[in-house]
Amino acid sequence: MRYGLYLPEARVRGAVLGVLLLAAPVAAAAQDALTARIDAALLRMGPHATAAVRVLAPSRGAVLYERNPDLSLNPASNEKLLTSAAALAKLGPEYRFSTRVLASAPVKDGVLRGDLTLQGGGDPVLTTEHLAALADRVHAAGIRRVTGKLLADDYRYDAERLGNGWNSDDEPFYYSAQISALSVNRNVLTVDVSPGPEPGAPVIVGVQPVPDHMKILSSAVTGAPGSQTRIDVTRQRARNEVRVTGSIAAGAQPVMGERVTVEEPQLYAAALFRHLLAERGVRVEGPTERGKTADGAAVIAAHESEPLSSIVARLNKPSDNLIAEMLLKELGYAVKQSGSASAGGDVIEGWLKDIGIDTGGVRVRDGSGLSRLDLVTARAVSELLIHASKQPWKDVFVASLPIGGVDGTLRNRMKGTPAEKNVRAKTGTLTHVTALSGYVTTASGEPLVFSILINNYPGPSTGPMGSKRIEDLIATALAEL
Repeated sequence: MRYGLYLPEARVRGAVLGVLLLAAPVAAAAQDALTARIDAALLRMGPHATAAVRVLAPSRGAVLYERNPDLSLNPASNEKLLTSAAALAKLGPEYRFSTRVLASAPVKDGVLRGDLTLQGGGDPVLTTEHLAALADRVHAAGIRRVTGKLLADDYRYDAERLGNGWNSDDEPFYYSAQISALSVNRNVLTVDVSPGPEPGAPVIVGVQPVPDHMKILSSAVTGAPGSQTRIDVTRQRARNEVRVTGSIAAGAQPVMGERVTVEEPQLYAAALFRHLLAERGVRVEGPTERGKTADGAAVIAAHESEPLSSIVARLNKPSDNLIAEMLLKELGYAVKQSGSASAGGDVIEGWLKDIGIDTGGVRVRDGSGLSRLDLVTARAVSELLIHASKQPWKDVFVASLPIGGVDGTLRNRMKGTPAEKNVRAKTGTLTHVTALSGYVTTASGEPLVFSILINNYPGPSTGPMGSKRIEDLIATALAEL
């Protein structure tokens, strides 16, 4: 099998491309040296870890290195390669998400005698500013009073708020935000903690952007001037309650921007929207509830998201879990009319089969890789990368990947090596699991595709003996080939 040639745009320049297309096979000595360097890097793991590595030269249809290419391993956030590629293929780079405001009855003399609905359309990057613009349009439509309820309609997706196989200990933290078709600000609130007026006084806790949405349970106190600040902020499981403990020195700088997830995020979005409406003189008299949009409801306002081509970069470079999970459910909704993770997983696995990838060792259980139940193989990931490099959306996909030593989750890695500003790859990190898969160009100008999956590593992920260091050594060896 011969693979199509693709090189990231930044590396393709005029005559250089001609040289690449005519690149001679790597000399046997260089091949042996590469094998020895990768083997030596993997030996640093010791006897307990498991690694799968595959390196391909697509322009020659050559396999430069293989170890356990068909072994099923947990991909961590390498799962996002599957999710983002499938989304681009099935939905298209110009796909957008719509958030709408609807009225269940006509508006007369500034009064809506019915319900006002905030309907989620799966927008994973909706913000306070976007909701504020919707509130402006409600006001511009002449509505000043709503006699009914404010409904939060997130029925586009199912009500499973967490991914299959997620760790319950992660629930309070931003990277494990709950999933809803009506999501705002990545479904987190920010908590600021300031010292009180004197030692021994309670600390001052502020919550943004909806102060009254989260109950504060604080035992934290103001410490003596110059004392060590130790503040812990966490959310109580299954409750919208924030617990703050520890101390902060009198006169010290506040602890700012601690992020906590919210329970039932669609109600958080609606609570924020109610607050924004009130600021504009629109009063909703009824309660806020989760509810379906009434048949025949009229659209008062709508917000269209940025295109998927922009969203995938916000997914892959920082490795945003919530975006991945919402795209997974959107795939299920758009292709199978079922906004569930299982339907989305079926879409991804089916698409992989359709493009000729062996999915015998692949199991998609979430979209982000936070699940311990996901499985991939180095063969499947490397073949996916080659397929992506030949598609009309290839530039969007490759541009979404972190660049070694430059940005995203690779901004602090591979600096000062030939891999810096060269490697474009997706990282992956869970406890005892790391991964790195993507594209690199050799010193001789040849484009390569690689996938590295490391599981069950009992050592650290960072540091001189960390698993990420092993990945960087391999990536650097490829860049120096």
